[in-house]
Amino acid sequence: MKKIFYLLLSIIFTFNAEAVEKNIEILSATLSPAPEKGSSLLSLRIKNNSKEADQLIYVRSPSPDIKGIEFHAHLEEDGVMRMQKIRDINIPAGANLFLGSGTEHIMLYLNNPLYVGDKVKVSLTFKNDGSITLMVPVVGNDQ
Repeated sequence: MKKIFYLLLSIIFTFNAEAVEKNIEILSATLSPAPEKGSSLLSLRIKNNSKEADQLIYVRSPSPDIKGIEFHAHLEEDGVMRMQKIRDINIPAGANLFLGSGTEHIMLYLNNPLYVGDKVKVSLTFKNDGSITLMVPVVGNDQ
């Protein structure tokens, strides 16, 4: 009976360990300060350890300070750079990708200001790798 118990226990722990293994790593995450209501840039360094591409498909925050979140890309139109809302962000296989100013990025639209030192809970959802939840600090431009 003990052998069966330990066998079942080892199977449970094996499945749980495999269930939490992630191919996507968030190497860094910061928010820009926004001393007035408006928007804050969520900058991320993402590493995809998989041999398959993934997609960041959804970002949410339970914070009452956040009223909306959008993915943006920079597009050149008639010699002028502008931001355009996009549906998702591709994370190539094996990539170490920066999302932030001047690249594809994530904008948080605010109900309240964000100051250096604040932290915001954010959940990132990837098509293949599921969700990762982070506490993201608001940092100044020199950090």
